[in-house]
Amino acid sequence: MLSSSHMASFMGGIVRFMVSTISTIKKHVNPLVYPVLLLTLSWFSTGISVANAEKQVDLYTHTQLVLDQSENLRLQAMRAGLASVFVRVTGDAQSVKQAAVVQALSKPSAYVSQYRYRTTDEVITIAGASRPAQELWLQFSESAIQRVLQTAQLPVWPNVRPEILLWVAADESGKRILGSGSTPINAFKRTADIRGLPLAMPLLDLTDRQELTATRLWARDERAINRASARYGADGVLAGRIVSVSAVQLRGNFVLIYNGRSYGVDVDGDNATVVVQKVMDQVVSVLAKANAVVVSSDGALASHIAIGVDNVFDFSAYAELLESLRNLSTVSHVMLKKVNHSHLLIDLRYQGDYTRLRQQLSSLPILQSIPVEQFVEKYPPVVEPVKDEAIDTVPLDTSKELTKELNSEIDDVVDAILDESVAAPRLVPRVVPRAVPVIDAAFTWSGSEPR
Repeated sequence: MLSSSHMASFMGGIVRFMVSTISTIKKHVNPLVYPVLLLTLSWFSTGISVANAEKQVDLYTHTQLVLDQSENLRLQAMRAGLASVFVRVTGDAQSVKQAAVVQALSKPSAYVSQYRYRTTDEVITIAGASRPAQELWLQFSESAIQRVLQTAQLPVWPNVRPEILLWVAADESGKRILGSGSTPINAFKRTADIRGLPLAMPLLDLTDRQELTATRLWARDERAINRASARYGADGVLAGRIVSVSAVQLRGNFVLIYNGRSYGVDVDGDNATVVVQKVMDQVVSVLAKANAVVVSSDGALASHIAIGVDNVFDFSAYAELLESLRNLSTVSHVMLKKVNHSHLLIDLRYQGDYTRLRQQLSSLPILQSIPVEQFVEKYPPVVEPVKDEAIDTVPLDTSKELTKELNSEIDDVVDAILDESVAAPRLVPRVVPRAVPVIDAAFTWSGSEPR
């Protein structure tokens, strides 16, 4: 079975092949068919979003070991769990110091939607004595927590989060790259799970060892790190080393590579767990700042906006536009609604503040904001193929027969394209009264010139 990274590469190749093929077909097919091909590619590419390594994480549940089912222990676990959820949702360890959050932590049960106990083989050690433990599972109310964050004007890091590939080297009888099961790697996994950050581990097979040696990882050689990481298709890479600087102190020297930028992460700690927690604090802070959004004034986290973009003449521009929109931190979903010549109508689902979304759209170098009225004024009328005798014989919006006839004639056009021995029926354009698009914002393409 193909891994997610291999599947992403495979499907990405299919899309590139389709773009190349359809761009060639465009030169030879009836222009009336071209928008249909464009929409087909859009639907196909939407369905293969596996090329994006981002993962959905569970933000609003918490589990904790307890000695018994007493109300006092349950309340303590709820308070600890609620604090953990606030940190996970915001990506900010300092969020628990905000007044609105402190007030919420004083009444944690008000934010719990359900809980249950589960028997476990785990034990809790108290004063050197091991006692059997139960696991308390807590589900917190997403809407209630978001109201607190809205009051405090704290950011929300959505549950679709970047996957980070982890490389760690250590000096254990010689420099080596650590694999699953080592103490530092286990600490990274636990901390990442608590903070809601998806981690991926390299296979450490022959290919990895040829691309990235322990010496190059120790030196934080970014070129070698990027080369070895490319096969995994993760959204970012965290790579570095943990080294002893004294009998009682460890140091972590890491680099986070994300969105084309590198961030140095250097920390000290008494043990590997402390070092890992400090590293992850800085990593999560960088990622949260890049992806978190502030809850809007009405408390909504996801809304829709329709935008129009004109002057998009070819597939390379279309592909660049879609990729740029999907990479915006506030945008969670992009859907092409309609293609009319070089005019595109696009539906965006966004999270957080509308003003921030508009700022991000305006900052894209490939788009230039224009008045909505200008886009609507230039929006071309729809041209549909019909036979001479069909012109103006039946009202356009009420005739089922006309719809059937149009479908039949479009089939004839497709058959004619596929079989050049069959002459296509003579068509004349029928101009349909222009349907004015309803959009919230308009832009004109200012990226690369049509090829």
